[in-house]
Amino acid sequence: MSNNVPRAGASVDEATNQLDAAGGQAIHALLPAVMEDVGIIAKSQTNAERNYQFRSLDDVLNAIQPVLVSHGICTSVRCFDHRLQQQRLRDRYGNERAISRASLMLELTFWARDGSNIASIAAGEGQDVDGDKATGKAMASAMKYAMLFGLVIPAGPDQRQ
Repeated sequence: MSNNVPRAGASVDEATNQLDAAGGQAIHALLPAVMEDVGIIAKSQTNAERNYQFRSLDDVLNAIQPVLVSHGICTSVRCFDHRLQQQRLRDRYGNERAISRASLMLELTFWARDGSNIASIAAGEGQDVDGDKATGKAMASAMKYAMLFGLVIPAGPDQRQ
């Protein structure tokens, strides 16, 4: 590891001063410290109907947001390539139902105080029956994966062994 990379847990001012002296961009040093401080976000939720474990968006945000703040990093979000399809289908009882399906791309940008930034892009999909939540579900899915993939956050050791 280079001497120009601030240690994990370094204060924002300490990291910024060290990078300024080295002529570096803060985000490139701060994100590895964030990754180390966040560590693992376990799959603590269970979908009983389909019997699988998952991490919710709230689990991810609750673990990552305070660490980003402590390192002086903020984020911005941009959605693009949004597609919404709506169709009417009959359910198994013969009732007509409206189904909405949304897909989109989400760009999550991590910003340091010096203006340096790194973006993470993820796809999201969502579906809703008789409602207006398909786009919100697609955004939530994309946001969760942009954070997890952008910061390379593991779910922990494989529990199936």
